[in-house]
Amino acid sequence: MAKDKVLVRRFECIEGTSSKFWSFREVGPNKFEASWGKIGKEPQGTKLYTDEEINALVPAKMKKGYREVAVKS
Repeated sequence: MAKDKVLVRRFECIEGTSSKFWSFREVGPNKFEASWGKIGKEPQGTKLYTDEEINALVPAKMKKGYREVAVKS
């Protein structure tokens, strides 16, 4: 990965009246900052994770109905 590129991934879950997101971005070597909340609103929270934790969370979120969406650059 080029040094000027930052990994950013976003997942959204829209089911019934629920409309929420979960996203993460790389903030350092083996460090990721995740944020979550309602789509269209400011994030409700953030938390730091390791690469291993993120790799476990992605399939767990997808199992809950989240789908990856394109990130606008």
